[in-house]
Amino acid sequence: MNLRKSSLVLLVCLLPLSGCVAAVAAAGAGAGAYALFEGDIEREFETDISVVWTAVREVSRELEFEVMNDEFDGLEASFSAQRSDGQIVRIQAEGKGRVTTRLKVRVGVSDKSKSRTILRRIEMAMPPGTPPSREV
Repeated sequence: MNLRKSSLVLLVCLLPLSGCVAAVAAAGAGAGAYALFEGDIEREFETDISVVWTAVREVSRELEFEVMNDEFDGLEASFSAQRSDGQIVRIQAEGKGRVTTRLKVRVGVSDKSKSRTILRRIEMAMPPGTPPSREV
């Protein structure tokens, strides 16, 4: 009988701790979701999506990315590749009419410095006379 009471007391004492573990896990998941949400660098280009996507492909060849996915249907585009350091590069484009394209670039979970560098390379690969991109 004493063993049964001791086990019950121990169980009752441990129950509040399980809530703490769940709270810590939830906080960690929230921080991870925030990093994923905040990791994209977004710009709008005042040009057709096909022009932007040609620049994306040119830069990926220049930087020697190992392309894993490259989909383009004229309205939207999606690209993923691996850098030589193992980080994954994800680029998405969405045509917003005939003259505007929204581009999102992400390297790794949220390496904004590398994402900005790739975005600058894409901007430089645009044809002469293309208006500069603007932050979204």
